Amino acid sequence: MSHSISPEFLRTTPLFQYLTDAELILLAEHTNVVYYKKNEEIYPLGIASKFVYVVKKGNVKLGITSNNDKALTKEIAYEEDILCENVFSKNPITQECAETLTETMLY
Repeated sequence: MSHSISPEFLRTTPLFQYLTDAELILLAEHTNVVYYKKNEEIYPLGIASKFVYVVKKGNVKLGITSNNDKALTKEIAYEEDILCENVFSKNPITQECAETLTETMLY
């Protein structure tokens, strides 16, 4: 489920606290809040990233699958962590998969 977002909501995030009102309005116009249930996949390994995600609430497991199909956890993302920041790189292919560990809100 996805919802639009207000500039005031973005201002509560330390990452965006120094943006001007005009910058926050522009960012809010291109941002949605997305809710995930526990154990729900956010994105798989090896896809071209189109979005950057900020964890507003919840925890996200970032992992890979080993050669013998065993899931390996690389990292746990917590509130205010950023996912898929490689969208800005020359190679925007995800280097891990992401799955929620709790009910999670991203934007």
